[in-house]
Amino acid sequence: MKPLATDLRRVLTVSWAPQGDWLACVSAASSASRQRVWVVRPDGSDLRRVAGAGGITALLGTGRWQGWTADGRLLVTERDGHSRALLVDPLTGQRHLIATDRLLTLLDVSQDARTALLRYGPRSQQWLGVVKAGVGAGPGAGP
Repeated sequence: MKPLATDLRRVLTVSWAPQGDWLACVSAASSASRQRVWVVRPDGSDLRRVAGAGGITALLGTGRWQGWTADGRLLVTERDGHSRALLVDPLTGQRHLIATDRLLTLLDVSQDARTALLRYGPRSQQWLGVVKAGVGAGPGAGP
């Protein structure tokens, strides 16, 4: 076994990018109940936080590529009292806003990343919605 050479601590989950060139790591923020999303190369280089700065918590999507799109972008939800569903380029950090609402979570996107599957609402009253990626539509919007 070769240890991953990185200073990243308190890692909760890790997933490979479909192309194998990045790892996405979700870590617990120190002394807070927030999460951060980081990317790092498999050799431990290029460690960078891509979501969850300051008082914001970040979640990684759960779809077929465990938080990744087919073309290698991250599926991220950031929350700070309001939620933002984002596609994030791991190399540049460029963000593409898919949707924003009070309580939403980005679950997955279609193969071509043009349509997104979102979960809306609090735990006791959740529902699913499908939106065109980039439209920023709210609940009930369709493709």
